Amino acid sequence: MQVTFFWALGDVSQATVKELMGVDTVHILPNWFNMHRDMCIDWVRASPPLIGGSGHIMQIDESLIAKAKPTGNRRARLVDERWVFGGIDTTTSEAFLVEVPQATA
Repeated sequence: MQVTFFWALGDVSQATVKELMGVDTVHILPNWFNMHRDMCIDWVRASPPLIGGSGHIMQIDESLIAKAKPTGNRRARLVDERWVFGGIDTTTSEAFLVEVPQATA
């Protein structure tokens, strides 16, 4: 079996991996991608990067991300609203994005 180094290819889709490796795309491949995504998320949450500082210009903004749910009368109602807060250091191009926790009344 020939070993292919995927990290040299940059962003690799599940379709590319299936084509190169011939792996099951129903169970194995999604689980493999999800496991690695979760590992990356855990690592970032455990050691958040510090960006900005003296002499750096930061651009920050907030956004509301919402999904419109279609109804029977062709009007949409908003559901699943999430506020996010993000920023970018224009000097180093490092960035962050954080989901804002929902306020409880």
